[in-house]
Amino acid sequence: KDLYFTSPSFVVRMEILNQLYKYNDDNYKEILVNAITDPYELIRRNAATMIGNCGDDDLIEPLLKVIFDDKYSKRVRYNAYSSFDFMNPDALTQSLPGISQKYSYVLNNSALRDNLLKRAASNNKKVSESFEYVAADTSIMKYRAQEIKTLRNYYYHYAVEDYLELLTDPDFNDDLRLSLIEAMAWFTHSVHRDEILNVCREIKNNENYSAEIRSEADRTINRISTFN
Repeated sequence: KDLYFTSPSFVVRMEILNQLYKYNDDNYKEILVNAITDPYELIRRNAATMIGNCGDDDLIEPLLKVIFDDKYSKRVRYNAYSSFDFMNPDALTQSLPGISQKYSYVLNNSALRDNLLKRAASNNKKVSESFEYVAADTSIMKYRAQEIKTLRNYYYHYAVEDYLELLTDPDFNDDLRLSLIEAMAWFTHSVHRDEILNVCREIKNNENYSAEIRSEADRTINRISTFN
């Protein structure tokens, strides 16, 4: 970790970021906060994506700094906007006014703040509606399964706890349960990874579930535990 802060080589700093990604510990998050403002554009771009993979509220301010203040790096800002959608919308709504004021010198600052607030509210509504559709027995099975599959690529961390409750609901469809356990395996760096692991361990050790479901829970445990 210390080498990241002292090395003048972007190759070394990039490798440190990539290696710490595998450990996914407090050192990794500390580096992420700094990597998002690294002089080397590719490091900033990767860090912006990694923040979205994590979803920790503590990383909201560094992420918003890029959106407000890194106006010359379009690719970094693109990744930052993508990660913005995965962050907790309530925390974003609380943070945006203060951060907007901090960067009051930025052109069209107020309009950017308002657009981000609308974007957070819109995402929150979309994710809530998706969860409600998946949870409803009256919804069409094929489309419930499709909504679950989107979680493989869209890391809506703030919805994880709701989905975990659904996983242990005895009335939830077993085919969907299997698909949802598999989707949770993609949240390898999520701020909610420990909760995912705990629920999957409960399922794995519960003989009331089928062998297939318990086996899938074990695979999810193994995949997430790889990054530790």
